[in-house]
Amino acid sequence: MNFLLIGQSVEDHIYGIGPEAVKPGGIFYTVAALLKLMEASDNLHLCTAMQKERLNLFSPVYDSIDKRYFDFINEIPRITLTLYKDKERDETYQNLSLGINLTIDNYSGYDGIFINMITGYDITLETLKRIRKAYSGLIYMDVHSLARKESAEDNTRRHKLIDNFAEWAECLNVIQVNRNELYTLSAKDKEEEIAESVLTRDNQYLVVTKEDKGAVLYYKENSVLKTVTQSALRVPVNNMIGCGDVFGAAFFYFFNKGKDAASALEYAVKASGFMVSYSSLEQLENLKKDVLSPIS
Repeated sequence: MNFLLIGQSVEDHIYGIGPEAVKPGGIFYTVAALLKLMEASDNLHLCTAMQKERLNLFSPVYDSIDKRYFDFINEIPRITLTLYKDKERDETYQNLSLGINLTIDNYSGYDGIFINMITGYDITLETLKRIRKAYSGLIYMDVHSLARKESAEDNTRRHKLIDNFAEWAECLNVIQVNRNELYTLSAKDKEEEIAESVLTRDNQYLVVTKEDKGAVLYYKENSVLKTVTQSALRVPVNNMIGCGDVFGAAFFYFFNKGKDAASALEYAVKASGFMVSYSSLEQLENLKKDVLSPIS
């Protein structure tokens, strides 16, 4: 199968829990996880913006992928992440780009397209509409920072109601949000009502990740809203970075393979749980084996 990933590569500066660190971030974790889940016959193309001087930071993963759709720019975004044990992390942003320059002429050869809105500016609504018009296959989007607005005072970005999200949703088959981002999709204030308003047709899915509470899948069957709930793994917490990105990669991959959303949800929750338990990026080598192994 052939997959296309679209999303910004960023330089993460991490504070708060553990030693301060500079690490590759953004779409990096989605790519890393998908590469470990794929079979030898699968192919992956990444459309991202990259700074030549920082390419070495991403080399553990990017060295093994085709760079034909890399958009080389002067500076990639820098994100400062302050982590907390008891609440969602704080994020401040520098060098936000105006979006990735997509140079793809033909989308028809892809079995699935994954869009991760790392900065919120990765692509525009107009670009998504052009992709949807040219492509009839699966489009998966992690809402991510599309749900955040900028603060001119301190460079922080806090959650906001997304303008015209119904138009975004109309172009998508699977929408991923965390439990805070969910409330940026609609002015409604109840989870089921938001899902009802976002999902306008059958064969469309909303996935809500809930950290240690697992995840919930919403979909419509004969115009009736249905849900599937998946509990989280009980694992030691050794990592808090990239878990939602690994979740998305796993759901996207296994849904593409089997077209069974409930099974994809189970695999995705397992994948993100193992990512929480890994103490180093090298342990991603175990991801596929861990995800496919029965839980004892």
